[in-house]
Amino acid sequence: MAWDWRDVPRLLASPNRAEAISRAWNAWSWKPVYPLAGLYRRSLGRGTKVVAVVGSAGKTNTVYVLDKVLGTDDGGRVNRNFGMHLVRKLMTSGPRQKVLPMEVGISRTGQMARYAWMLKPDIVVVTTVGSDHHPSLGGREGIFQEKSLMVKALAPDGLAVLNGDDPRVRAMADLTSAEVLFYGLGCQNQVRAEDLSFDGPQGSSFILVAPGVRQRIRLPLLGDHMVLCALACCAVALRLGVEVEDIAAALQGLRPLQGRMHPVWLPNGVCLIEDHGKGTAETFKAALDFMAKVPAQRKIVVLGRVSTPLGSRYKLSKELGAQAGRSADMLLTMGSSYKGLAAGARQAGMPNDKIINCKGEVHSVAGELRGILKPGDLVLLKGRLGQHLGRITLLLQGKEVSCSTKHCEWTTLSCDRCRLLNKPQAE
Repeated sequence: MAWDWRDVPRLLASPNRAEAISRAWNAWSWKPVYPLAGLYRRSLGRGTKVVAVVGSAGKTNTVYVLDKVLGTDDGGRVNRNFGMHLVRKLMTSGPRQKVLPMEVGISRTGQMARYAWMLKPDIVVVTTVGSDHHPSLGGREGIFQEKSLMVKALAPDGLAVLNGDDPRVRAMADLTSAEVLFYGLGCQNQVRAEDLSFDGPQGSSFILVAPGVRQRIRLPLLGDHMVLCALACCAVALRLGVEVEDIAAALQGLRPLQGRMHPVWLPNGVCLIEDHGKGTAETFKAALDFMAKVPAQRKIVVLGRVSTPLGSRYKLSKELGAQAGRSADMLLTMGSSYKGLAAGARQAGMPNDKIINCKGEVHSVAGELRGILKPGDLVLLKGRLGQHLGRITLLLQGKEVSCSTKHCEWTTLSCDRCRLLNKPQAE
């Protein structure tokens, strides 16, 4: 994430102005000091193995799992992946820290080259090449070129851990002289999952297969895409000498991050799956794929707005609607994509009376759900970060929520911590 001076008017108009200014400062102020951080990395920090995690999606969960598996978790806030945050994390890690996982996010061309030089990574994990920030990165080809710069920064004795199920990520193996390990669900990967099964909102189980390793893993994270995160971390941890039994124990002790396929149980036995930490098309498809595979008495999907889709928004909405129609019993839509979502859901066989347009209002969604929810229901709340769908959960938990803002992009606070929760906001 990053901004430039064109964002100043929106920043000053933000209702969460203090946090917006802080985030903008971290994005704007790092360029003059990153050479100093690079010199630190090459002197006092040269004894630390830096694991840089890049990709269009899955970075935050991958670093979260890595920290738990490697024992590098400092209890800090996740998803600080740009600008001065990276400088501070690198320079405050201390020369005695043996391994330092770093999530690296970009939103404009030119950023990754600086980050790659500054971090001088020993291991690079690439998760996906998707559509995130495609307008400012030059489409998928531009995204591929930018993400691959971190792989190119590896020394010959480094390690590239690449998602072998993503053809664009797999192609990065040709861009480095470092060792390459592929991970994924396909049999072509050295580190892969076999006998994968889902146990509802409780998570998944699979057999971890790697060179010389075959181990049953219990993962309390939801969806194939979370299994991929775990596999990437297993590849790194095994290479760093962590015993497979210790890896399995660490994975079993994980808890889903808030807003990222995070289950919340209501007192009446309904389970809400909150997934609004990221809103690209790929994350919508992954969440709906989970809903199609997981068993439940009844499945309800709430779909918000996709962030910066590639191509026609209507065509994508129709595809997502069809996927929802095949994976759920009811669809509630938010925002301007109702026509496409509804058309796709109807084509997939969902009755018209099971498709409800809530027009972007969290209170409307909560009201509809209150009238229909039954014990055993599984509800997916899927949207983009700025929609703050966590307010729906709070409303269904019986908490007071006055805020009716449809979009608030300048805060990453969870809604229950936001001072504006009970102050009506102008749209």
